[in-house]
Amino acid sequence: MLEMITLDGIGSTDGRLDLFRGRLAELHNETAEALTHYKRAAALPNLYGHRAQVRSIELRLASGALDDPGAIAELESLRYAWRGGDVETDALAALGAAYTRVGRIDAALDIFGLLGRRFGATARGRAALTTGRGLLDAVIGHLETTPGSALDALSLQVRYGRTVALTDDDAGTQQRRLARLLARGGFTLEAARLLHTVAETARGAERAAVGLELARVLLDAGRGTEALAVLDHTAGPAPDAQAAERRALLRAEAFATEGEAMRAFDALRGLTGPEAARIRADSLFRAGEWPAARAAYAQLLGGTDAPLPDDIAFHALAAFRAGDDAAVTAAAERHSTALAGTRWAGLLDALAAPLDPAGKPLSSATVSGQLAAADALAGVLRRWKAP
Repeated sequence: MLEMITLDGIGSTDGRLDLFRGRLAELHNETAEALTHYKRAAALPNLYGHRAQVRSIELRLASGALDDPGAIAELESLRYAWRGGDVETDALAALGAAYTRVGRIDAALDIFGLLGRRFGATARGRAALTTGRGLLDAVIGHLETTPGSALDALSLQVRYGRTVALTDDDAGTQQRRLARLLARGGFTLEAARLLHTVAETARGAERAAVGLELARVLLDAGRGTEALAVLDHTAGPAPDAQAAERRALLRAEAFATEGEAMRAFDALRGLTGPEAARIRADSLFRAGEWPAARAAYAQLLGGTDAPLPDDIAFHALAAFRAGDDAAVTAAAERHSTALAGTRWAGLLDALAAPLDPAGKPLSSATVSGQLAAADALAGVLRRWKAP
């Protein structure tokens, strides 16, 4: 086709021919030749010249010849030099991706919102949103791997939630990823609302999968009754074995959260594994069956896997309430270091019977005297701090 284009024909002076030759060189993995053609086309300030400039930037980024700050500078100049058409959308998407890689998430979100606002209602709005889907994927991927990104995820949902929904695929993939980020950061209400919206439009197996995710978020927020309703309304006609087991575990956990131990045991019938055992132990603990809960948590602690801090803490609490001082003391000796740095730090030492240096339990009078001395020292400290 290129051989048929004459030097004096259409495309010989507006950069079109160099753009096509650059694309052909890219297909042949001839990077240097492609960049030469793109450079020649980019010298012309028109549609084809700007297209060539965008391709040149992306090619140099991919080959390592250009870093992200340099790409941002070139793309920003191009962004304001040309308005309209696929050149602007492609340039904006590339610019937003570069912002994401250097950690400028606010700027990347502004680019994503601009794609939706400027082109969402135009004739080529769907194509622009498809272009923005790559940028959205890059932004969410960055947030997933960056600690402390919960506020950025919340900003994305609050500011551009509608654009995210328009950009997303039929399975709601990006919205579900965003909901996981929100739930991970503690924004369970926003995550639940987002998953509710996705579940309303999902069908079949996808609806059932979204229902499981939504139930998990609701349980983490302590809303067991709502989790049960979601599981009932999103159940598929014939789920696979793994999904069926997951649904049963979530139902049992919801019943346990609501204090219905017997219904939790019924839901767990036939299920094995540490998660099922943990729900059984939790149900017994919530029902006040302290000896049974102590024994159930002891089985979890005796497994091959490293015990969870919650399992250690609830085992000690159940043993304490059951009056088993020996079990509490043994747990303190064995697991105190495992709770360091967790919300249960110091619990086992507090539950274990206090001993004096001779190894005998302290009397109540001794403990009262020590508390009075501590209160007096606190008063001295307050007076020292007073102006």
